[in-house]
Amino acid sequence: MVKLAVRVAPYEVKAGMIEFSQIKLIGASEAYAYKSVEDIAISYELSGLSTDLEILDPAKLNFSLDVADLGPGSHTLDLDLETSQRVSMASNVSVKIRIEKK
Repeated sequence: MVKLAVRVAPYEVKAGMIEFSQIKLIGASEAYAYKSVEDIAISYELSGLSTDLEILDPAKLNFSLDVADLGPGSHTLDLDLETSQRVSMASNVSVKIRIEKK
């Protein structure tokens, strides 16, 4: 006999903000400076079960932008999220950045 337990909770969305300086830039070059074009703080929304969102630890949310192989100029990139918690991005978040030679 197999026993199965099902967890039932409402699926919800929770909003948050992260400073551009707290976002990891993957593939960043020391030869360039990276700046946010629009806002210093970027808005995002996470989705998950209400019970998971209630115990969410913002310190365990790792946001990143992949800037590898990008040269000087303005670029629009999707914000990525890595976390051990059971939440995900509710929708894509585009971040406009400017890359300049130092």
